[in-house]
Amino acid sequence: MLLDFSSWFRNIREEQYPTPLLFVILFALIVLVVYVIQPPEKLTTQELVARIVASGRISRCAQVHGVIIDGIDYETVCRNNIAYQRALKTLDPEYCKGLDDRLISIEQCEAGILLEKINAGAALETCNLVSSDRIKANCRTVYWMREAIQKDDKALCENMENIGDRSYCRDGVELARFLKNPDGVDCSVFSGSLASDCKNFKKAISGSTQGCYGIFNRQFQAECLRRAAQN
Repeated sequence: MLLDFSSWFRNIREEQYPTPLLFVILFALIVLVVYVIQPPEKLTTQELVARIVASGRISRCAQVHGVIIDGIDYETVCRNNIAYQRALKTLDPEYCKGLDDRLISIEQCEAGILLEKINAGAALETCNLVSSDRIKANCRTVYWMREAIQKDDKALCENMENIGDRSYCRDGVELARFLKNPDGVDCSVFSGSLASDCKNFKKAISGSTQGCYGIFNRQFQAECLRRAAQN
């Protein structure tokens, strides 16, 4: 089973990293809104942009140069979407530099691409493909989280630069062990709220499964509900 280590890490930290996919979704929503409620002249422009984006030829975005509808520069939308799709398809953060850095952040794009690469098994050196120190640090954190979980070795968490991240990493390794052997879980190995969730999990499975809804961690709650469904 291939784990999404970036999502895993976000879940443990209860923190969301921004994602440039939001802006692609925004573009899709713009298409939908235009088709549903906009007059014919706007429909024609939107259809043209959609076809250009589908072609992947960024030079064709010049066909909508100067077209501003409801404050949206359609040439910029066109260029951004093609550049981001290229970055996502090739997993090459270099394509992120083709973004305008306003409608879509170059840094967010680079962060998303690096996390995709690390999640797919890329080496630590991958984190050096961008210039931002913050993104490099986030990338290295996810890399060591992946390595520690895959190799079932909490010692690898000590390679993380941030002390707090090391704790989250160790919890991540223990969560992976829990998923392999829920009955043998030792709640003393977890820190903070995860220790509480672990104790609530053990109480819930030994008594009323209504206690599952008082568990906040997804892994503990999912296993609790799975057992409830079997009873």
